[in-house]
Amino acid sequence: MQNPHVTIITVPLCPKCVIMKKRIHKIAEDHPEITIEETGLQAYIGEAMKRRIMDAPIILAGDMVFSGVVDDSAILSALGI
Repeated sequence: MQNPHVTIITVPLCPKCVIMKKRIHKIAEDHPEITIEETGLQAYIGEAMKRRIMDAPIILAGDMVFSGVVDDSAILSALGI
């Protein structure tokens, strides 16, 4: 079985992105089995537009896609933790 993985897609100068980056790194600190990938929105813009996601950051956790500020419990639940 693969380790749980979270991708966070951010935009520069986004206060919600800063909050979620800190939150996700704290979750990974508490759950070292989680791997994190960070990328900028420019690498994901086509998919974001296709999914009509209009808020940043975008968080991919397990099979779930979140945007904006998300509770720890939602991310952990999406990862099956």
